[in-house]
Amino acid sequence: MLKTAHSERDKLEVELTELRQELLKAQAETEHVRATVSKVGRETFTHRLREQELSDRVTSLEEAGVQAENQVKEMKETIFELEDQVEQQRAVNCHTNQAVLDMENLVKKIEEQKGEAERQLKVLNRQMKEEREEWRRFQADLQTAVVVANDIKVEAQQELRTLRRQLQEEQDRNAKLSADLQAMQGVRYYPPFPSPLPPPSHLLPNPLRHQAAAPFSLNVPGCDIPTRVLPDLRAATIFRQVAQMIPTRNKLLLKRFPNFLFDPQRGYVFIGGIIKSFGVRVPGIWQTL
Repeated sequence: MLKTAHSERDKLEVELTELRQELLKAQAETEHVRATVSKVGRETFTHRLREQELSDRVTSLEEAGVQAENQVKEMKETIFELEDQVEQQRAVNCHTNQAVLDMENLVKKIEEQKGEAERQLKVLNRQMKEEREEWRRFQADLQTAVVVANDIKVEAQQELRTLRRQLQEEQDRNAKLSADLQAMQGVRYYPPFPSPLPPPSHLLPNPLRHQAAAPFSLNVPGCDIPTRVLPDLRAATIFRQVAQMIPTRNKLLLKRFPNFLFDPQRGYVFIGGIIKSFGVRVPGIWQTL
């Protein structure tokens, strides 16, 4: 019985030991489960926080998505406006390019006109230089002609005074001879009145008064050469000789000046719009020198 009791005691001790081990194991598992539960609780809280954060983020993303859609709409409208502006700018650029081409063509045309104008200017300058030289030669020839005319005038004045003095002497001699002849014939003689000298210029008729008036000057443009022409019977000859003194090249040059005309048949000169013959305005048919 004792052995049985000991055997049962040993068996119970062994079972107690096993139970104690199982209890320790159960306690360890309980601790592990508790730790796991605590960890799961923490993870659950974390997941809940994460879920809340994600929910908030989703909400914000939805709002951002709405804003993005609005921005996309605005960007599309902006793109449409920019496309319109691009089309308008292209049209403006085409117009500008056409205007630039027109301006380039205009510049080329103006440059061609400028070159042509410069060539014409050179030609005109050369012509002006030639005409200036021709005009200087004409002035020299005209001055020579004026000097000749003055010399002829002086000679005519001297000849006129000589003729008047001779005429007066002949008239006196004729009167004396007539008186002697009448006395010799025994007839009462009344001596004729001697022919008077030409009356003063203020008593002459209008044309003669102008002939006796002061001489005139040849007023040719660019040439200030005064000349005095004697109002006598040799005036036409003077004018003819003056005209013959002018060379042919200057006669051709004077064709360009319609205000200088000459009638060698009548001795008249048409100068500056006034017809002069010894200072008299007279009608006449004129031919150009």
